[in-house]
Amino acid sequence: MKPTGDHKLDNRLDKAIKELNKALNEFEKDKPSKAFNKIAKAIKHLEKAQKKGGATQEIIDDLIDLV
Repeated sequence: MKPTGDHKLDNRLDKAIKELNKALNEFEKDKPSKAFNKIAKAIKHLEKAQKKGGATQEIIDDLIDLV
């Protein structure tokens, strides 16, 4: 994702990306329940980004389909 120039929106997107990276690490450790919790946190950050004007619905839908 590219920076939007909106600090609060970019911050939410960064937090979502960090949670998704943590989820990948948990999957690699064979801890799927922890990974799914991290994905849920990422979705919450993406929802908050959406409220700030971010076009994140497609990403949210993809993550929900994954889970």
